[in-house]
Amino acid sequence: MLKALKYSRYFTLIIMGLFLLGVVLMAFNADASEDFLNSPQGTSLIPVFMAVMILMIGAPFSPLLLNWLDIRRKKGILKVKGVKGLAKIIEVKETGITINNNPYPLIRMQVDNNHVAEFCLTVSRLSIPRVGDNIEIVYDPADPSIALPSILLN
Repeated sequence: MLKALKYSRYFTLIIMGLFLLGVVLMAFNADASEDFLNSPQGTSLIPVFMAVMILMIGAPFSPLLLNWLDIRRKKGILKVKGVKGLAKIIEVKETGITINNNPYPLIRMQVDNNHVAEFCLTVSRLSIPRVGDNIEIVYDPADPSIALPSILLN
């Protein structure tokens, strides 16, 4: 999940750069007698401007979307091959994201002696998981790094 957060920051920077490039191009393309968003050739820059604005507005939500897609993929695998078990939390790391004033931490857990699984989950501020806690999970015996808390699969 940390990779998804890292890439979403790059994505945000790229979108912001494209937005600035669009503003600069429109400024150079503008003529005193023309509308600001219309080029002298008669083609409108409004669709380009709108597309960049939609991407900019959606960029902050990309970590949540990427995590949702990852959890959805894991759920599909675990519904077919999943086995219940206990895992020990080895790390709880703040991602800087809150949803309805509840933290959205990255939780790493030891599935067995050799495998570590991680996921992000909105947790209550009153019951944030701690290192050393045991949680009930469902994991793939063929690849124990694919694991989710059992509450997500109910």
